[in-house]
Amino acid sequence: MTKRKRKLICHKERDEVEDEGAESHDSSVDGDDCPVIVEDSRGYTEVEPCLAGNEEEEDDGLIDVEICNNLEDHFGHDACEEATGENSDDSGDDIWDDDKIRDPLSDDDQEEAERPFNDGVQPDDLLALHKTFNNADEFKYALLRYSLKTKYDIKMFKSSSDRLGAKCTQHIKEKCPWMVYCSFEKSKSKLVIKTFRNEHVCVRSGYTKLLKSGTISQLYEERLRLNPKIKSQEMVDEIKREYNMIVSVHQCLRAKKLLRKKRRASHESHFARIWDYQEEILGRDGDNRIFPIAWAVVEVEDINNWMWFVQLLKKDLSLGDGADITIISDKHHGLLNAVRDELPKAEHRLCARHILENWKKTHKDIELERMFWKIGRSYTTASFATNLEVLKMYNQAAYDTLQCTAPTTWSRAFFKLGSCCNDNLNNLSESFNRNVRESRRKPLLDFLTEVRRKCMERNAKRTIITNRWKKRFTPRADREIELNRQKAKDLKRYMTTGCLHEIECGDDIFSVDMEKKTCGCGYWQLNGIPCMHAMCVINTTKLNLNDYVSDYYLTSRWRSLYEKGIKPVQGMNLWPRLGRLHVLPPPARFNRGRPHDRARRKSPHESASNKYKLTRHGRIVTCSNCKKEGHNKSRCPNPTAPPQATRPRGRPRKEHVIYGDSSHVRASQEGFSQAGSSQGGSSQVRASQGGSSQGRFGFSF
Repeated sequence: MTKRKRKLICHKERDEVEDEGAESHDSSVDGDDCPVIVEDSRGYTEVEPCLAGNEEEEDDGLIDVEICNNLEDHFGHDACEEATGENSDDSGDDIWDDDKIRDPLSDDDQEEAERPFNDGVQPDDLLALHKTFNNADEFKYALLRYSLKTKYDIKMFKSSSDRLGAKCTQHIKEKCPWMVYCSFEKSKSKLVIKTFRNEHVCVRSGYTKLLKSGTISQLYEERLRLNPKIKSQEMVDEIKREYNMIVSVHQCLRAKKLLRKKRRASHESHFARIWDYQEEILGRDGDNRIFPIAWAVVEVEDINNWMWFVQLLKKDLSLGDGADITIISDKHHGLLNAVRDELPKAEHRLCARHILENWKKTHKDIELERMFWKIGRSYTTASFATNLEVLKMYNQAAYDTLQCTAPTTWSRAFFKLGSCCNDNLNNLSESFNRNVRESRRKPLLDFLTEVRRKCMERNAKRTIITNRWKKRFTPRADREIELNRQKAKDLKRYMTTGCLHEIECGDDIFSVDMEKKTCGCGYWQLNGIPCMHAMCVINTTKLNLNDYVSDYYLTSRWRSLYEKGIKPVQGMNLWPRLGRLHVLPPPARFNRGRPHDRARRKSPHESASNKYKLTRHGRIVTCSNCKKEGHNKSRCPNPTAPPQATRPRGRPRKEHVIYGDSSHVRASQEGFSQAGSSQGGSSQVRASQGGSSQGRFGFSF
């Protein structure tokens, strides 16, 4: 078979090309200035588009076949074979493909050198106007990541706990305007970027003053822990390859010294806990939504009414002593006493948010609030004690006050196992109260009817949702399982005897018992869903996940919960009349403080109910009486100021402009009116006296 050859011919030139005695006839493609004519041994002529990116030649004519040699010089023999059709598997259809050609400008080595640092976050997401940070270290870390991504040399010109600023190092030489400045804003209790000029006129240098020994040790802490023998020169090369930044060997050497010093301190702390470790190894052997059950209307929320309500609830639901019941409420004395007397074995948790709000009245500090939530969300007594010790070192008075709130009732570390519920908030009750808030203003029967209808419709909608859900577990449980499955990818498992497994998670180690369905982190046994440590065992040993999730999260149970629903009620005219004595309404009573049927006061940083309206937190009230800040007119201590004179309503009149000597002008209001009417509304009026021309004047109506 005769070898196929490719020749490129300009569209304007229609010549015959001879190849090994065979003739080819020119044909063109509309809209293509440079078609490709291919001739094969069978005598067929194929027209193909030219190589993308070829510039049109000024000299119209044949582009020599020797271009193949140039392709081979620049791109290798493979590209030449593609150009000539050799070693082609396309069965006669030879098409030039740009994706198969190695571009010398995008060589593998250069691509790796030019590869930007990419962790899925854009530079505009790291630094932006109005962006907030919890502390100075968080801002510095975001600034470092921004510098590594953009490759600009940035340095700090101000660094304190409440004011930080950075600018480009070429600010003096090349007048680069790039600058960022953030300071502490009291209304948000955070650092806020208030000035950000995101414009660079300088070139990327490949250096950054933010990449120091301390930051290098921060970036390489995990890598040096896994490979302590890594050399300083290897760190320099890796930083160049990954971040495209230049650092010195001495910087990497100092970074390694810092990490060794930190590791030495950690080594000492491990020996200090050796006896605790001995004790440890010897002594250690549905969809989370509201389901309303009952509600009542009482005269006042007191001890007697709560006792009456809990007694009826205990009788109707056959709760017994409350051994398998978990109750979450606020710290109302009537409810606490009723549960203690009627349901002595029930677990009674207190709402952590109510505890926090009362605690914040004497200790207002955003850092204390973060410590509080760490204590409340601790799953183990060890983490609870650690977080509590951090609070004690930070503020002794706040620690003493918090100890009086009985942390065992609102911290997850002390919750009873078996309920498959880790809630320490009373959000369900608050949500129900908000839903029926407007209905409370209606008469009693209308109020009860509306509450019943809302619950009835909600249960009906839930029935439809549960029937449509086809997975084995509820949506909330399914999301938790997938999330823990993703987290388990970075964990490492060490197998032991029986059903025990040791899981390494960073610097922490947890023991997992697949038979007892427990984990050292405490998450699995409290929630009933395998934690990421247990999920690591399930994934690596190929166990059946369905055997390790609590039956409370089964879709079948979730569906059966709403099957019966609430029965409809007929209208008032169809009710039977019993002829019993009428019940009199209670006397009108006004409670002290804020009305309970109104919306509760939200915490400063809690999300607003209206997402389109700006919250009033942080606004300074100005008194309209004394013009001072901090109070309004109703609480102003100064005497009421007399009201200021207001301007008369309507359009203000303009002053009359008179030209000439006033002695020659004698005009009355009637004269103005007559003159205005005689002139047909003209704005110029003449008044003469003794034939003088000085009586001319003008005015505006």
